[in-house]
Amino acid sequence: MEQKLVVEKIRIILQTIPKVIEKTSQVAEHFQMGQESSGLKEIVYLFDGYDWIVQEIAGLQKVGVSISLDITNWQEIFKEMEKALCSQDYVLLSDLLEYEISPALEAVYKELTTI
Repeated sequence: MEQKLVVEKIRIILQTIPKVIEKTSQVAEHFQMGQESSGLKEIVYLFDGYDWIVQEIAGLQKVGVSISLDITNWQEIFKEMEKALCSQDYVLLSDLLEYEISPALEAVYKELTTI
């Protein structure tokens, strides 16, 4: 992948991550406040955002960009989120958003700013 394209992809990811982190916090708050219907409406968009970020970073990793995002760990978190959704365990879902997803996104953001 051309260096200019790599830099552009990283720039776009860096623009996107803070928005996804903010939305993650908002959705977690909806669940914490008992506003499940609002949280459920928004979580679909979050999954799209998470998927996009993971795919973009995986693409960068394939062309040799060193990013320590562990795809397997993300898949495990997504499975836990799916289980929480299926069992309507919104406390667990909120905890996963707040204490697993947001810190992971913040770590990726911080790492990308050093590239």
